[in-house]
Formats: sequence, structure tokens, C-alpha cells
Amino acid sequence: MLPALVLTILVPCLVSYGVTGLLRRLGGRKTPSTIAGIGVTAGFMAGYMGIAGGVPFWSMPPHYCVGEVAVFALPVGFLLNWIGNRPMLLGCAAALCGILTVSWCLGVVQQGEIPPDSVALAGVATLFAALSLWRLAMLAAEGATDVALLAIMALALAVIAHGGHAELSVQMALALMAASVGWLVWARPLAKVPAGAAAAIGGGMVMVAIAVDTAQTCLHPPWAMLVLPLCLWADRLAARLPWIGKLGRRKSGRALAFSLGAAVPALVAACLAVILANVHSKL
Repeated sequence: MLPALVLTILVPCLVSYGVTGLLRRLGGRKTPSTIAGIGVTAGFMAGYMGIAGGVPFWSMPPHYCVGEVAVFALPVGFLLNWIGNRPMLLGCAAALCGILTVSWCLGVVQQGEIPPDSVALAGVATLFAALSLWRLAMLAAEGATDVALLAIMALALAVIAHGGHAELSVQMALALMAASVGWLVWARPLAKVPAGAAAAIGGGMVMVAIAVDTAQTCLHPPWAMLVLPLCLWADRLAARLPWIGKLGRRKSGRALAFSLGAAVPALVAACLAVILANVHSKL
């Protein structure tokens, strides 16, 4: 139990924390919005290789497509940082990354066609992936809050995967959560430290890959996963919840209000996953 816990939680968190801290020190004050965001994906990669017991593109570890997407996410996130303060262009590029991530995970890129048994999954996953990564790009103005939302969504995704008995997906989701937390340690205060595309979009690509993998390996359809994208509209949700909305009106409490707003749909998704798992266990 201890080795699995170390590989799933401790290693991704420490690697993300170390890589981010090193790049911040080498690059100075501007690094958090550029290459330091690589720490999220690097931390996940370290955890993934320990969990899966292999190296993407070198060997064929279990659920290898998730590791391969993480490899792609490293240079993609870095390159998208150079788009700068052009939200619509960054949003379109992020949506394209979501579409390509789903295509890679379903084998569309490799085979040149959608597998007949994955047509429905491809349609739904492509729509949600493009929308989610576009929204992550739009949240860049809110600082590091989007990485906090990734951590919350990854935790809920782990609960959903556990309900569907997709245990390796559980570990990968927890590894992404831990890597996000390792990066967030350096992002104080959340609202003032920009995440940059390397953290937000790179981490988002990994999230999409884990979600598609979970949908393919769960013993029953993970309907609860459809609720998760609502976390990315945490600002709208927070504004409609009385005490959270009041907190969000203060600049110092905006990041906390965002996180609490995202926790609501994440909790709903987790509870729904537990209920559906109990229903399917009795069938």
C-alpha cells in the first residue's frame, strides 16, 4: 500500500514542486507564466512512469496513450505560452489541443479512422474536451486559479474511476491532482500568479486523456463525468451561491470563492458516481 501511495501522491507532488521551483529560480520573476508551468506535467509524468511501470514511446506500459499525451503536453504547453495576451487565439489553440488529445487516445490519429465501437464516445469526448480546454485558456486572466480547478476536478475524476473499478485511472487522476498541488505551492497568492499555458493547457490535456481512458475502462458508463466540466464555470456558480458570492466580491477572496464554487459540481459528480456504482453492483 505504501509504495503505491508514494508513487501516486508523493512523487508527482515533489517532482512538480522541485521542477517548478528550479525553473522559477533560473528564470526569475517572469518564469511562472512561461516554462515553470511544465512542472505540472513533469510531476504527472514521474508518477505515471512509476504507476504504469514503463516509459511512453519507449515501452508499452498499461494505458500508454495517457503517458504519450503527457509527453506531447510538455512542448505544446511551452509553445502556447508564446501566444501571450491573446485570449481568443489561445482559446482556439487550446480547443484544438483537446480535439487532438481525444483523437490520439481513441487511436484516430494512428489508424486514420474512428473505431466503430467508439463513435459515440468520440463525439461526446471531443465536444467536452474542446470546451474544457477553451475554458481553461479563458481562465488564464484569473491567475493560478485554473490549476486549482484542475486539482479539484482530478480528485473528483479519481472517485468516478474508483466507482467504475478503473483502478489505474484512479492512480493517474490522483497523480495529476498531486502534481497540480505541487505547482500551487509556489503560486501565492493564487489570483496574482499566472498559470500560463504550460500548466493550465498542459495539465488540461492530461486531464482529458485520463477522462477518455476512464470512459474506456470503467465497468459501466461513467455518467457522473458529464458534470465535471461545470467546475470550469466556478465563477458563475460562486456568484449564485450566497456566502460564496459574497466572498468572491472581495479581491482577496476571489481565488477561494472560485475553488469553493468548483468544489460544488465536483462533489455532485463524486456523489453521483458513488450512487451509480452502488446501483450497478446490485444489478
